[in-house]
Amino acid sequence: MDISVIGLGYVGLATSLVLSNSGFRIIGVDNKREKLEKLKIGNIPFHEPGLDLILKKNQIKKQIEFTNDYEYAIKNSYMTFVCVDTPLNAKRTIDLTFLKESINSLSKEISKKRKHAVIIKSTVVPGTCDNVIKPILNKKAKGKFHLILNPEFLREGFALCDTLNPDRIVMGVGDNANVTNLQTVYKKIVKKRKLPPMIVTSYVNAELIKYASNAFLATKISFANSIADLCEKISHADIGIVMNGVGLDKRISNSFLNAGVGFGGSCLPKDLQTLISFSDQLEQKSSLLKATMEINRLRPKILLKKAKEKLGSIQGKKISILGLAFKPNTDDIRHAPSLPIIKNLLKENAIISVFDPKAMPNMESIFHKSILYAKSVSDCVKNSDCCIILTEWDIFKKLSPQKIVRHMNKPIIIDGRRIFSNSNTLNIDYYCVGKNFS
Repeated sequence: MDISVIGLGYVGLATSLVLSNSGFRIIGVDNKREKLEKLKIGNIPFHEPGLDLILKKNQIKKQIEFTNDYEYAIKNSYMTFVCVDTPLNAKRTIDLTFLKESINSLSKEISKKRKHAVIIKSTVVPGTCDNVIKPILNKKAKGKFHLILNPEFLREGFALCDTLNPDRIVMGVGDNANVTNLQTVYKKIVKKRKLPPMIVTSYVNAELIKYASNAFLATKISFANSIADLCEKISHADIGIVMNGVGLDKRISNSFLNAGVGFGGSCLPKDLQTLISFSDQLEQKSSLLKATMEINRLRPKILLKKAKEKLGSIQGKKISILGLAFKPNTDDIRHAPSLPIIKNLLKENAIISVFDPKAMPNMESIFHKSILYAKSVSDCVKNSDCCIILTEWDIFKKLSPQKIVRHMNKPIIIDGRRIFSNSNTLNIDYYCVGKNFS
């Protein structure tokens, strides 16, 4: 079975590599030449644990290849996964430019075949399959297709694990869709493991399941942060203990109840804003979603306020930032809390030193020489007046607060991820989200 995958970002590349490792021959398609050149020599263009080993293994076995040639890819495959980006445009609504281009390109080639399965994994608002994708395929592919919307639910940093072990498989279908082949693909991915629940529904329902899932996860995070703010006003309150008690309720679960400096990345902020804009277009109030977004927007400002309270004037002070990626196990800084924090510190003429195990090159491409890029934790905090922790990397968790402050001018730690919330912070001016020490 030969399968083509269009779009080799997080979703597309993880999908390609898991499929190739499951015995399928994969043709990966992307229009970015630099990315293709890296992949052809076995280099992953972003940090995602485990993908590099699978890539090299399956290139040796000739199970996967990469190209920018749509004609070749479609001609030599029976099924295509479309995984292109659907970003926000200037009006903060979904931009379908890349998706339309991909569907137009593959439609021309599908028209030359008997039948071809088109699997949409790109995140799209309700109505996109019925009103955008299907009309293009009907016109240019002459009905020679099965169209299925199969949204992804991957976590960055865990893309390989989540692709191999999906907790549900959602398939949106229309009158012309046959899900048998896609079900067979998933059976081969999970192999002898039990298949997760499969939901076969309409395009609209499948489209909305994706957005509703991410909106709910974002809401859980903002809810935890709201309660964290309350905890800071109450003597001896601790959001960690409170949310652990809340999460033990099986109706709720502990997942995504970690209070901190807020959510970021390529999915939750984008999908939440897209759903808000989509609701506005339908003149449907989305008060809860907007509140979720606003709470998250204010999180970095809360940490900055704490730093100012402890330092007084920030001008000329050296501020160390540990963690730049929006979460551990990725180099992704899109919508990361570190971005607004660094920008605001620069406006107040602070001297900023940063360290992150993986995200330094991405940050340097934005701030260039306006901040200092350290080679280690000790190098980052050396002679600093305040240390702000923004990503819960294991390398930071393994340190003690005392090992950090001994290199600093002043023993001040602003812990945006609560990694030292249960540590000994005696003689350290320590703040962590959601904990009142008095």
